[in-house]
Amino acid sequence: MKLLTIVWNTIYESITRVTLLIYLAIGTIIMMVVLFGLRVEYADGKPEILYLFGNEIPIGDGFIDPSSVIFLFTIGGSLMGMMLFGMFATAGIIPSFLKRGTIDIYLSKPISRLHLLFSKYLGGVSAIGAALLYFYFGMFLIVGFTTGFWNASVMYVWVLSVLLFATVYALASFLAVISRSIGVVLIFVYLHLFILSDIIVKYETIPLPFLQTKTAEVIITVLHYGLPQIQPMVQQLMGIFERQTTTIQIMENGFDMMPFVYSLLSGTFLFLLAYVKFRRTDY
Repeated sequence: MKLLTIVWNTIYESITRVTLLIYLAIGTIIMMVVLFGLRVEYADGKPEILYLFGNEIPIGDGFIDPSSVIFLFTIGGSLMGMMLFGMFATAGIIPSFLKRGTIDIYLSKPISRLHLLFSKYLGGVSAIGAALLYFYFGMFLIVGFTTGFWNASVMYVWVLSVLLFATVYALASFLAVISRSIGVVLIFVYLHLFILSDIIVKYETIPLPFLQTKTAEVIITVLHYGLPQIQPMVQQLMGIFERQTTTIQIMENGFDMMPFVYSLLSGTFLFLLAYVKFRRTDY
């Protein structure tokens, strides 16, 4: 019960932050825009053409589920932005928890340091998971009631999106315990989200001599498996919708779970490193 209490208090702390409220407000705005920008034309009682912001989405044999175009445009187009805002909303949870005075109160309670750190981590992930659920399930209902296409795969994408954030937040937790600085957490996490993860995937095609050396290859390989695989995970998430918007002949490449498995393993390793540092530090 003590662990669940700390998790709930952490979620409540996240909710009271202005950033998370902005996060929820942006999701609401996107849903309202889709609600008023989506129009359906029927023929013989069946939907024939969808219009999204004036763009025509024909419903024919070439489409498995045209609602996936809407999810690809909205959820796919905002996924990295949601990760960015989510990290901004939760980056301060562990650094503020480690401040003198605050950490003394927590350590005085009859609960292990592992449970303390894990409850703070789980609270941050749960807060963003709930915010994503609000957006994803809201989009599922809006698109379903408006078009008649109930695409349940959006909830599968929600689960994987939470997993994506959880692996990134494990990296953030490690950086937070090491540095106790919100700034350090945000700088390094954003560096990985928007620059390093892209370099790791595309380094062989980048025309820089030092990236073509054997040393660079070893370093890139270590980073590839030691850090969350952001770009591969995002590609697999978007591929779920992309495969539902085209013809069956192009659906040869299926979903690959391995980037999520590797990222989960690296996230677990990073969290354990954070715990070792947290356990050995005298506050």
